[in-house]
Amino acid sequence: MEAAIIEKIRKLLALSTSHEPHEAALAMEKARHLMEQHKITQVDLEAAKLTHENLLRDRKLFKVYDSVLVNVIKDVFSVEIILVGKIEYLIVGESLNVQLAKYALAVTGRQLEKDRSLFIQNLSKRLKRASKVKQGDDFAYGWCCALRSNLRHLKSGLDQDLFKSWWLLKKGGEFVETEGKKTTGKLHERGFTLGFLAGKKVRIQKPLDVVNEQNKLGIGVNLLGGR
Repeated sequence: MEAAIIEKIRKLLALSTSHEPHEAALAMEKARHLMEQHKITQVDLEAAKLTHENLLRDRKLFKVYDSVLVNVIKDVFSVEIILVGKIEYLIVGESLNVQLAKYALAVTGRQLEKDRSLFIQNLSKRLKRASKVKQGDDFAYGWCCALRSNLRHLKSGLDQDLFKSWWLLKKGGEFVETEGKKTTGKLHERGFTLGFLAGKKVRIQKPLDVVNEQNKLGIGVNLLGGR
Protein backbone atom coordinates (compact mmCIF):
# COMPACT_ATOMS: atom_id res chain seq x y z
CA MET A 1 0.00 0.00 0.00
CA GLU A 2 2.77 2.44 0.94
CA ALA A 3 4.59 1.73 -2.32
CA ALA A 4 1.48 2.64 -4.32
CA ILE A 5 1.03 5.88 -2.37
CA ILE A 6 4.67 6.81 -2.84
CA GLU A 7 4.41 6.16 -6.57
CA LYS A 8 1.32 8.37 -6.76
CA ILE A 9 3.12 11.16 -4.88
CA ARG A 10 6.12 10.91 -7.18
CA LYS A 11 3.85 11.27 -10.23
CA LEU A 12 2.16 14.28 -8.68
CA LEU A 13 5.53 15.87 -7.94
CA ALA A 14 6.51 15.31 -11.56
CA LEU A 15 3.32 17.09 -12.64
CA SER A 16 4.16 19.95 -10.27
CA THR A 17 6.92 20.97 -12.70
CA SER A 18 4.35 21.49 -15.47
CA HIS A 19 4.50 24.72 -17.47
CA GLU A 20 0.79 25.13 -16.74
CA PRO A 21 0.70 27.07 -13.42
CA HIS A 22 -2.73 25.87 -12.31
CA GLU A 23 -1.95 22.22 -13.04
CA ALA A 24 1.43 22.46 -11.30
CA ALA A 25 -0.02 24.10 -8.18
CA LEU A 26 -2.85 21.56 -7.95
CA ALA A 27 -0.44 18.64 -8.30
CA MET A 28 1.84 20.02 -5.59
CA GLU A 29 -1.10 20.56 -3.24
CA LYS A 30 -2.30 16.97 -3.73
CA ALA A 31 1.22 15.61 -3.22
CA ARG A 32 1.67 17.52 0.03
CA HIS A 33 -1.75 16.37 1.26
CA LEU A 34 -0.90 12.71 0.61
CA MET A 35 2.49 13.08 2.30
CA GLU A 36 0.92 14.58 5.41
CA GLN A 37 -1.95 12.08 5.44
CA HIS A 38 0.32 9.04 5.22
CA LYS A 39 3.27 10.57 7.14
CA ILE A 40 5.60 10.16 4.19
CA THR A 41 8.76 12.27 4.19
CA GLN A 42 11.16 13.35 1.47
CA VAL A 43 13.56 10.70 2.74
CA ASP A 44 10.89 8.05 2.17
CA LEU A 45 10.47 9.24 -1.40
CA GLU A 46 14.20 9.08 -2.06
CA ALA A 47 14.58 5.69 -0.38
CA ALA A 48 11.81 4.29 -2.58
CA LYS A 49 14.16 4.72 -5.55
CA LEU A 50 16.58 2.24 -4.03
CA THR A 51 16.83 -1.40 -4.89
CA HIS A 52 19.11 -4.19 -3.73
CA GLU A 53 20.63 -7.41 -5.02
CA ASN A 54 22.65 -10.20 -3.45
CA LEU A 55 25.87 -11.66 -4.79
CA LEU A 56 27.16 -14.96 -3.44
CA ARG A 57 30.87 -15.10 -2.67
CA ASP A 58 33.14 -17.86 -3.96
CA ARG A 59 34.73 -18.34 -0.54
CA LYS A 60 34.02 -17.49 3.11
CA LEU A 61 37.45 -16.10 3.99
CA PHE A 62 37.40 -12.31 3.63
CA LYS A 63 40.91 -11.12 2.76
CA VAL A 64 42.55 -7.70 2.88
CA TYR A 65 42.32 -7.16 -0.86
CA ASP A 66 38.62 -8.12 -0.87
CA SER A 67 37.99 -5.01 1.21
CA VAL A 68 39.99 -2.87 -1.23
CA LEU A 69 38.09 -4.25 -4.24
CA VAL A 70 34.72 -3.74 -2.55
CA ASN A 71 35.56 -0.13 -1.71
CA VAL A 72 36.59 0.52 -5.32
CA ILE A 73 33.25 -0.83 -6.57
CA LYS A 74 31.35 1.17 -3.93
CA ASP A 75 33.06 4.42 -4.89
CA VAL A 76 32.84 3.97 -8.65
CA PHE A 77 29.17 2.99 -8.77
CA SER A 78 27.84 5.00 -5.80
CA VAL A 79 26.38 1.98 -4.02
CA GLU A 80 26.59 0.51 -0.54
CA ILE A 81 28.00 -3.01 -0.24
CA ILE A 82 27.56 -5.01 2.94
CA LEU A 83 29.02 -8.42 3.72
CA VAL A 84 26.22 -10.62 5.08
CA GLY A 85 27.20 -13.71 7.04
CA LYS A 86 30.56 -13.96 5.22
CA ILE A 87 28.92 -15.78 2.29
CA GLU A 88 27.31 -13.04 0.24
CA TYR A 89 27.29 -9.34 -0.53
CA LEU A 90 24.22 -7.14 -0.24
CA ILE A 91 24.43 -4.33 -2.81
CA VAL A 92 22.14 -1.33 -2.30
CA GLY A 93 21.64 1.73 -4.49
CA GLU A 94 19.96 3.15 -7.56
CA SER A 95 18.79 0.33 -9.83
CA LEU A 96 21.23 0.68 -12.74
CA ASN A 97 24.16 1.30 -10.42
CA VAL A 98 23.32 -1.82 -8.42
CA GLN A 99 23.22 -3.97 -11.56
CA LEU A 100 26.53 -2.57 -12.77
CA ALA A 101 28.18 -2.94 -9.36
CA LYS A 102 27.05 -6.55 -9.03
CA TYR A 103 28.33 -7.40 -12.48
CA ALA A 104 31.64 -5.58 -12.00
CA LEU A 105 32.27 -7.09 -8.56
CA ALA A 106 31.63 -10.63 -9.81
CA VAL A 107 33.80 -10.28 -12.92
CA THR A 108 36.70 -8.38 -11.36
CA GLY A 109 36.68 -10.58 -8.25
CA ARG A 110 37.26 -13.68 -10.34
CA GLN A 111 39.91 -11.97 -12.49
CA LEU A 112 41.74 -10.67 -9.43
CA GLU A 113 41.94 -14.14 -7.89
CA LYS A 114 43.25 -15.54 -11.18
CA ASP A 115 45.91 -12.84 -11.62
CA ARG A 116 47.01 -13.00 -7.98
CA SER A 117 47.37 -16.79 -8.09
CA LEU A 118 49.42 -16.58 -11.28
CA PHE A 119 51.69 -13.93 -9.72
CA ILE A 120 52.31 -16.10 -6.64
CA GLN A 121 53.04 -19.15 -8.79
CA ASN A 122 55.78 -17.24 -10.59
CA LEU A 123 57.54 -16.16 -7.39
CA SER A 124 60.78 -17.84 -6.36
CA LYS A 125 60.24 -21.27 -4.83
CA ARG A 126 62.79 -20.36 -2.16
CA LEU A 127 60.42 -17.81 -0.62
CA LYS A 128 58.45 -18.79 2.45
CA ARG A 129 54.71 -19.14 2.12
CA ALA A 130 54.07 -16.11 4.35
CA SER A 131 56.26 -13.96 2.11
CA LYS A 132 54.46 -15.16 -1.01
CA VAL A 133 51.08 -14.42 0.53
CA LYS A 134 52.21 -10.93 1.55
CA GLN A 135 53.54 -10.16 -1.92
CA GLY A 136 50.35 -11.59 -3.41
CA ASP A 137 48.28 -9.28 -1.22
CA ASP A 138 50.38 -6.27 -2.28
CA PHE A 139 49.96 -7.34 -5.92
CA ALA A 140 46.19 -7.43 -5.39
CA TYR A 141 46.26 -3.99 -3.75
CA GLY A 142 48.06 -2.49 -6.75
CA TRP A 143 45.66 -4.32 -9.07
CA CYS A 144 42.64 -2.74 -7.34
CA CYS A 145 44.18 0.73 -7.38
CA ALA A 146 44.59 0.56 -11.15
CA LEU A 147 41.14 -0.92 -11.64
CA ARG A 148 39.33 2.17 -10.36
CA SER A 149 40.00 4.29 -13.45
CA ASN A 150 39.25 1.39 -15.79
CA LEU A 151 35.75 0.92 -14.42
CA ARG A 152 34.55 4.49 -14.81
CA HIS A 153 33.28 3.84 -18.35
CA LEU A 154 30.69 1.50 -16.81
CA LYS A 155 29.00 4.16 -14.69
CA SER A 156 25.33 4.72 -15.44
CA GLY A 157 25.57 8.46 -14.99
CA LEU A 158 23.09 8.41 -12.09
CA ASP A 159 25.21 9.27 -9.06
CA GLN A 160 22.65 10.72 -6.64
CA ASP A 161 23.02 9.92 -2.98
CA LEU A 162 19.85 7.93 -2.39
CA PHE A 163 20.03 7.52 1.37
CA LYS A 164 21.63 4.08 1.14
CA SER A 165 22.63 4.03 4.79
CA TRP A 166 19.14 5.05 5.83
CA TRP A 167 17.69 2.26 3.71
CA LEU A 168 19.89 -0.32 5.41
CA LEU A 169 18.96 0.99 8.82
CA LYS A 170 15.26 0.85 7.99
CA LYS A 171 15.47 -2.73 6.71
CA GLY A 172 17.37 -3.79 9.82
CA GLY A 173 19.29 -7.04 10.14
CA GLU A 174 22.76 -8.07 11.20
CA PHE A 175 25.46 -6.90 8.84
CA VAL A 176 29.22 -7.27 8.88
CA GLU A 177 31.12 -4.28 7.54
CA THR A 178 33.23 -4.91 4.45
CA GLU A 179 36.61 -4.47 6.09
CA GLY A 180 39.36 -7.04 5.87
CA LYS A 181 42.17 -7.57 8.36
CA LYS A 182 44.69 -4.77 8.57
CA THR A 183 47.69 -5.30 6.34
CA THR A 184 50.96 -5.62 8.19
CA GLY A 185 54.56 -4.93 7.24
CA LYS A 186 56.05 -2.72 4.56
CA LEU A 187 54.37 -2.61 1.17
CA HIS A 188 56.24 -4.80 -1.32
CA GLU A 189 56.98 -2.33 -4.11
CA ARG A 190 57.53 -4.89 -6.86
CA GLY A 191 54.36 -6.80 -6.02
CA PHE A 192 52.32 -3.59 -5.91
CA THR A 193 53.77 -2.30 -9.20
CA LEU A 194 53.18 -5.55 -11.08
CA GLY A 195 49.66 -5.67 -9.67
CA PHE A 196 49.02 -2.09 -10.77
CA LEU A 197 50.21 -2.87 -14.30
CA ALA A 198 48.01 -5.98 -14.42
CA GLY A 199 45.02 -4.03 -13.14
CA LYS A 200 45.45 -1.39 -15.85
CA LYS A 201 44.92 -4.10 -18.47
CA VAL A 202 41.51 -5.13 -17.13
CA ARG A 203 38.65 -4.32 -19.50
CA ILE A 204 35.10 -5.54 -19.03
CA GLN A 205 31.91 -4.89 -20.97
CA LYS A 206 28.60 -3.72 -19.62
CA PRO A 207 26.03 -6.49 -19.13
CA LEU A 208 23.55 -6.45 -22.02
CA ASP A 209 20.45 -5.88 -19.88
CA VAL A 210 21.99 -2.73 -18.35
CA VAL A 211 23.02 -1.45 -21.78
CA ASN A 212 19.45 -1.87 -23.03
CA GLU A 213 18.06 -0.08 -19.99
CA GLN A 214 20.50 2.80 -20.42
CA ASN A 215 19.51 3.13 -24.08
CA LYS A 216 15.88 3.50 -23.01
CA LEU A 217 16.85 6.28 -20.60
CA GLY A 218 19.08 7.99 -23.13
CA ILE A 219 22.23 7.49 -21.07
CA GLY A 220 25.45 7.26 -23.03
CA VAL A 221 27.05 3.87 -23.54
CA ASN A 222 30.77 3.28 -23.94
CA LEU A 223 31.76 -0.35 -24.38
CA LEU A 224 35.29 -1.64 -24.08
CA GLY A 225 36.34 -5.07 -25.16
CA GLY A 226 37.18 -7.96 -22.82
CA ARG A 227 40.65 -9.04 -21.93
